[in-house]
Amino acid sequence: MSSPASKASPRAVFTGSVGGDWQLSLINPKAIREKVGRDILAAILKCFVGTDRVMTLEQMLDLNARHIATDSPAHDRNLHVLVFLMAGTLYELAAALQELCNAKVVEKMADTQPWTAVNDARKQWHNDPLMAKFRNLLAHHLGDVEAYGRGIDAMFDGDADLLPAKGYEARHSEWYPAAWDALFRGVDIDDEGFQEGIRRTKKTHDALPDQLIAVFREVLKSCGIEAEDRRSKP
Repeated sequence: MSSPASKASPRAVFTGSVGGDWQLSLINPKAIREKVGRDILAAILKCFVGTDRVMTLEQMLDLNARHIATDSPAHDRNLHVLVFLMAGTLYELAAALQELCNAKVVEKMADTQPWTAVNDARKQWHNDPLMAKFRNLLAHHLGDVEAYGRGIDAMFDGDADLLPAKGYEARHSEWYPAAWDALFRGVDIDDEGFQEGIRRTKKTHDALPDQLIAVFREVLKSCGIEAEDRRSKP
């Protein structure tokens, strides 16, 4: 016996309230899968896992900025870790965007304009040598020990004093800036490269989640899947 959902016309329904909590429900998802295509849906959902990670890291950066003293070692440590994790996540997300591109998502879009900005991010990040270093050496891995060795040679051969660690008498307060300095010196990324990677990271994470939603909505619309906005207005 078929379920009521299988007989309903496929559509996307927004419920909740404008400016408040909301949710999106897909009615008759089996028919939606048939219209959109399994491969495209799978690639879109993989991208949404990536944007969830991006938004989590954004929130953690915001919490660090608002609730941790900006002159504290913990603030600087958190900022370093979170920015590089964001860069690594965006590199992974670019690989998911490549899979979405390979699934020929544009063939399911009557208006391809929403894809333009997403595709630009894919081109800038996918297999990019600089951002691969951010991902592999600074974000999702701790870096090769020989990189630290090269950094030590550069640091210890100089005359400047070193700051191995600092903190205060509280849990989670300490930071080890000399370790980061050694890694930075050993991974063969110059100051210009660091600034470019950080600039690209900030620009992309600010816009990409909303841009992906726009692509998804256009895919649904172009496949004849009606969108209903049932949200209550204040």
